[in-house]
Order: sequence, then structure tokens, then C-alpha cells
Amino acid sequence: MILHIVADDKFIDMAFRIFEEVHPCQNEFLIITKNKRFKYIKNTPVVSIEPRSIFRNSFLKSLKKYDMVILHILDDIKMLMLTRVSKDIKFVWIGWGYDYYDLIYKKKCNLYLPLTLKLYSQNKGAEHLSLRNRIKSTIFIIYYCLKGKNNIINRINYFSPVLYEDYELIRKSIPNFHPNYISWNYGTLEDDVIPGYEKIEVSANNILVGNSSTYENNHFDAFDQLSRIKLHQRKVIVPLSYGEMKYRDIIAEIGRKYWGDSCVPIVKYLPIKDYIRLIGSCSVVVMNHVRQQALGNIAIMMYLGAAVFLRKQNPIYDFFKKEGAYIYAFEDLINDHELINIRLANSEIEINREVLRKHWGRAAIHTKTRNLIRTVMADAKSDDHRNFVATTNDATCH
Repeated sequence: MILHIVADDKFIDMAFRIFEEVHPCQNEFLIITKNKRFKYIKNTPVVSIEPRSIFRNSFLKSLKKYDMVILHILDDIKMLMLTRVSKDIKFVWIGWGYDYYDLIYKKKCNLYLPLTLKLYSQNKGAEHLSLRNRIKSTIFIIYYCLKGKNNIINRINYFSPVLYEDYELIRKSIPNFHPNYISWNYGTLEDDVIPGYEKIEVSANNILVGNSSTYENNHFDAFDQLSRIKLHQRKVIVPLSYGEMKYRDIIAEIGRKYWGDSCVPIVKYLPIKDYIRLIGSCSVVVMNHVRQQALGNIAIMMYLGAAVFLRKQNPIYDFFKKEGAYIYAFEDLINDHELINIRLANSEIEINREVLRKHWGRAAIHTKTRNLIRTVMADAKSDDHRNFVATTNDATCH
């Protein structure tokens, strides 16, 4: 039996479907929260417990009955739990990105390019936490300083980041990082990324910039560079429907100053059909992130046939280059403005699609899921055997 400890997010319904397809009737889902209603979880039969429950011996002992415990995103409450659990429980951490970037980039400002960093410095004080959340945040900071976040994380047996490249970056940053790498991803290409849009291709030559209303997109720096290129009446489409509201308004205003009505900020959630239709008008995609981010949007646009430009230090760039995909560096576009007119040949689009199928197709995700379950269960049985031998030897010695 597998216990999944989750957060209220759209990814969880994907995880439930995939694990049940591969390992049916052997998955239980638990969320640690005071909330009784969920915003994003729709189809998963999830049980909720209050945060204080993690301090009860009855809860901690109950974890021992599972073959493994999968942590879907490692947040503060799950790290507190890890400090109290038995060492013979097998934990798998499925990382979402922002729950492990502080292990790679020690300072948040390292993720921001010059214009965005200046913008962040000017506005960070305006986005403040409530008094209650500030107190809560301070308590967690003190706790982690005492326990050591790295020590807490090393209680985990297996770690699945978004990309293997992220795992290598963490190992370089933390030499004593103990969790073993295991590959797994949310959703499948056919069911979650491009369902119903398999035959749609890029329909115009607009430009897509970024994926969300967060500083990590480095919109301002991307805008500044794109403003030096002749766009010939193309629209600049900027998804800003989720993230920080104040930042959203600032970026929308900056975009209008550069291109007027040709800048199209997406500030409201759109039905998926309308969203795909809008971003599907973009033949060029600029993702100006330093870190790995926006992989879902990148995959959609690659499948539709767009030319995607990423920063060279972004791990996604290295990943796709190693896989032989047709991916481009934003730095090259800055130096060669004619690249704004690039259109992929049908053969190049098909190569990109094959790379996507290889890693995120339904068959690939099912294989990853079976491998995860098989690997962790074999590890648990091996530990049981070692414990049995050690116990027998101890008994013989006495």
C-alpha cells in the first residue's frame, strides 16, 4: 500500500489517475490541512487531517503500515513531520521546483536578471505577509536553523525533481545530499498536455513571453531585448493569470509602454480551448527564466511547432539539447535579430514531438511509475532482510 501526502493542486488528480492505472486499489491520499474544501483537487479521494495530528504517536505509527510514503511537494508541514518519523519508513519526495530551488540558488536574487532585480528591489516591500503568517514563517525559520534543512531532507530515500538536471545541480550545491534519484512526472502528453489538440499547429507569428506573473520570468529584461527587434506588427502575448497580482499589473503596464495595444497580457484564467487558441498564434516563444520553470507551456508550444527560446543557464535548455530537440538560446536571438522569423520544418517539429513522447507520453509515464514502485518496494524488502539478519545475529550472540 502506498500513502500519498499531497497539497491542494491540479497535479494531484493526475497523480491519482496514473498511480491507479498502474497500481490499482493500492493508493491512499492524505492532505495535512485545516481546510475541508479543496480548490483544485476534484477527482482524488483524499482524506484531510489537521496539522497538529503529525505530533500524535498514533499518526506516526500508522505510517509504518505503508510500503512507502510519497510526499507530493515538500512544504513546511511535511518537513516537520520528517523530523518525527521512524527511520524504517521509505519516503519518496516528488519535487515541484519551488520546493527545492533554495537548495540550488542560495539567494533568490540570483534568479533575477538586472532590470527584474531592480524592479524586485523596488517593490518587494510592498508585498508583505500578514502578521500571523510572518509569525508562522519566523517559527519555521528558527526551527530549520536548529534542525538543519539539509539534515531533514536527508531523511528522504528517493527524490524525483522535474528534471534530472535539477538533481545534479542540488548534488553540486549540497555534497552530502543523500536521497537517490528516481524519475517521475505528473501528467501525460496525451491526457494532460495536448488532449484534443494533437492536430493543431502554430497559426500565426505572434510572440509568447513567459508563463506566469512571477519575477522569475524576468519579463522586463525580455521586453527590453525584444524592443530592439523589429516585430512587424506582431503581438506580444504575456500569460499573467496566476502569480503575484502587483507584479502582474506592473508587467502589463511595462508591456503597454513598449508595444501599446500589440502587447496582450492574459490577466484572467481562460478556458483551456481559448488559452490554447491564443498561445497557438505564437510562432516564437521566449522563456527568460534562469531556473527550470514553465515546462508544461514549453512542451505545448514545442508540440504545436513553435520555436522556443530559453536562456542557456536554464536546465531545460541543456535537457532538450542533449535529447536532440530543436530548441534555441535567447542569447542567440539577442545577437541575431533575424532569428525572430524562424519557422520549424515539419521534420523538425516531429523530432520535437518524439522527444516529448519519449519522456512524457502515456507509455513513458506508466513505465516510470512501475519503476518507482518496484524500486522502492525492493529497497524496503532489502531493509527488512537486513534487519532480520541483524536481529537473528544479535539473538545468537546473546
